[in-house]
Amino acid sequence: MWRARRWLVRSTPCRSSLKAIATNQLNGSQPQVTGVVRGLEVDQYNASLAVASHGFTQNPARCVLDYMTNSRYGAGAYITTADVNLQSFYDFSVLCNSQVPNGIGGLEDQHHIDLVIDKKKPHWDWMQSISANYKSAIIWSNGQYKIITDRADTPVRQVFHAGNTIRERTSVKMDSDPTRPNQVTVEFANQALDYGMDTFFAQDSAAVAANEPVKNFDLSLLGIVRQSEIQRAAEYHIRRHRDRRRTVAFATGLEGIVVEPGDFAKVGVINTDYEAGYGGRALDGSSSYILLDREVNLQNSNAYELLVWHSKTDSVETINLASATNTGRMISLTASFGAEVFAGDRWAVGITSEDLMKIRVTNVTRNVETGVHEIVGEEFVSFQATTPTFVNCGVAFRLNMPPAQPVGVSVTERALQHKDGNTASMLQFDVTPSPLIEAGRLTQAGTQNSVILGAGSHNPIMNSLVGERIR
Repeated sequence: MWRARRWLVRSTPCRSSLKAIATNQLNGSQPQVTGVVRGLEVDQYNASLAVASHGFTQNPARCVLDYMTNSRYGAGAYITTADVNLQSFYDFSVLCNSQVPNGIGGLEDQHHIDLVIDKKKPHWDWMQSISANYKSAIIWSNGQYKIITDRADTPVRQVFHAGNTIRERTSVKMDSDPTRPNQVTVEFANQALDYGMDTFFAQDSAAVAANEPVKNFDLSLLGIVRQSEIQRAAEYHIRRHRDRRRTVAFATGLEGIVVEPGDFAKVGVINTDYEAGYGGRALDGSSSYILLDREVNLQNSNAYELLVWHSKTDSVETINLASATNTGRMISLTASFGAEVFAGDRWAVGITSEDLMKIRVTNVTRNVETGVHEIVGEEFVSFQATTPTFVNCGVAFRLNMPPAQPVGVSVTERALQHKDGNTASMLQFDVTPSPLIEAGRLTQAGTQNSVILGAGSHNPIMNSLVGERIR
């Protein structure tokens, strides 16, 4: 679809004609015709969200945006650029162009698209299925279509804790794929094979080594044609299917209005000692202290972190606390806050990585009558799949001179007649001189019952049989 030679969307059938004289090679049934598709030119936006150029691209963000807003072959009859959050698509395009290892010592763009849309299905299905290949989704946010991506550098948008969540409305459960597959199979059009179909297998070797039966699932990545990118995506999906993550659901008031699906948030959850974290609003503060609206009692045996949502800068700051000096309402810092604390700023204190869990918001439901927001989020586990790099393992073969050719060979036939009249025979070959091996030659006479392989033996690779005794 999108690519200098492979991006094609048509609202009408593509027709061609062939006129030729019938020959022995050209006769009978209709011949098969293969064509090279020339890609479409699309608008390409810069950091100022202005159209900087118009041309071919393999960047998925630019291609999906073009499909959304083109009225001839896409959803442009319903969606215009004014209906799209262009900043989200520009951010996604930068991510797609970011450089990652290609597995052979070089770098490549993280994401490419190489797709021909030749099947009819709803525009929305096409947009979402293409986006899903790149860990992304399109949502409706603040009156515009916005693309969100599973990426670790998304900022934390809100902190939910005991001070701003509704009591007895929080639940935490473990969530995972019950089948926990350890192998994935991907069939794709391999760019390296002139877009011929190829099959790629990826496996969690640790699980198989632990005697788990092979549990395979098929993965469709239509539009991805580089084996290196297929490998990164397959590795990510195996990890995703095998991970056990916590899912938290809770209710809050107007505090929930600032988050939407795809955002990061931190949520205070019950820890293993059944103690809740602390949270509330600042009564006063400055760049060096914060006066809390409730007392805190921090235990010396735990490490804590203080999160403050600075209302003036609309940002979250995390401070690591020394528990012995922070009991009561006043928390003073030896170093200053990044921004001044004002009355009304939200705060939360919890045991590091225990009370406050980082989640990616997956669903937000608002009751317009009560103003209550019901939010569901999934524990975020950072995982960036990389393309394994193939390295030189050293000398694989050491070919010594071949052994001397035999100068004499004698053959002896031995026969034995059984009682039933059948005869069994064996041919014995005697070669002169006796064979020797060292990378093809024996270091001792062939009649020895054992041979010790010394340095420079047949296989110098680490963990091979070098230095081992063969009996």
